[in-house]
Amino acid sequence: MATTTNVINGGLAINEVGTDPNGTPGFDTDGSGDIDALKDEFIEIINVSGSPISLAGVELWEDQLVHSFSGGTLGAGEVLLILDNNADLASAQAANPGATIVVASGSLSLSNTGDGLAMVDTTSGDYVAFNYGNAVGGDEAADSPSFPGTNLIGTDDVALTADGQSIQRDPAGDDNIVVDDATPGLLCFAEGTLIRSLNGEVPVETLEVGQKIQTASGQECDVLWLGRQTAQPGSAQVPAKLEPVRIHKGALANGVPHSDLTVTADHGLVVDDLVINAGCLVNGSTIQWVPAGELPKSVTYYHIETKHHEVILANGAPTETFIDYVGRQSFDNYQEYVDMYGCERIIPELKYTRISAKRQLPKHICERFDIPSYDDAVEAEFVEMMQTLNVG
Repeated sequence: MATTTNVINGGLAINEVGTDPNGTPGFDTDGSGDIDALKDEFIEIINVSGSPISLAGVELWEDQLVHSFSGGTLGAGEVLLILDNNADLASAQAANPGATIVVASGSLSLSNTGDGLAMVDTTSGDYVAFNYGNAVGGDEAADSPSFPGTNLIGTDDVALTADGQSIQRDPAGDDNIVVDDATPGLLCFAEGTLIRSLNGEVPVETLEVGQKIQTASGQECDVLWLGRQTAQPGSAQVPAKLEPVRIHKGALANGVPHSDLTVTADHGLVVDDLVINAGCLVNGSTIQWVPAGELPKSVTYYHIETKHHEVILANGAPTETFIDYVGRQSFDNYQEYVDMYGCERIIPELKYTRISAKRQLPKHICERFDIPSYDDAVEAEFVEMMQTLNVG
């Protein structure tokens, strides 16, 4: 796991801070379709230990109380995203299926010219400070008379800030902190995925720009770019609740896919003319989250860009090519794209409805894949709550 000692409760650290979403490249954290300084600022915390940690009694401060946790736990290697109280939680959850997201009880109001944050365990008084910009070397969050922290464990200082970027640990959870493109989000095809080309199936990592591949309808299209990103399973790039998804052989239809297929949770599978994020189809049996322990220490993921948003075959399953929802900056070889094309282009999307949250799944899809419908899940939770109240 990570090496930072600036943690409370044995492993909770401030992992990434998005201070000003405006600028270049910018970030739409809540997935509402626009970039707004009042909605898209965020704070991420990470559990760098090897065990779950309770969040009860943990608070975030920025001169005043930003958010207080009354309970819950954060699993080993997981990150938790705290959004401003103006953020659109529903769209944020739809844009990040499976992510652990909360809306702060107070406004973040992070200063992009410099600020100080603190995370404190109110039971012990232990706290860590996270300072950037003109707050370097200070402990601004401890200035409030009502701040409950009494024992400063450690301080992270970063001198630089930038509009449209975030301050983050690199790699996630480590002591090295940098200013870079904001990283909330997911990845794509796992290395070894077989893509149907004009010469049969080829591993995704062997594709080259200009190579012709085949669409699900049998047409040919050119590979314009192969986005590549390497991640450490269990890190902030691939937290436990955003693990890769394994679609077992035959899970989608008879012989589809023809062999187990691994994609990340936001990658779209095409079912009944619907583009459905893989994470929405997890049923715990034929479609499952892949535990980090079953993955190698380092995993490389790929996304295929073509001229249009296409449906291609991965291990025989209809899946989408790259669509520029998030942008290309999160890929390791982004500069390669800029060198080739000069600037990013907009890709027209397929005229299919996209399902990015389980609550959006049609009933017939839930029934086919044995997924409890959103309404059924809510009703079951309500019944359980009422039974508990009656017992009490």
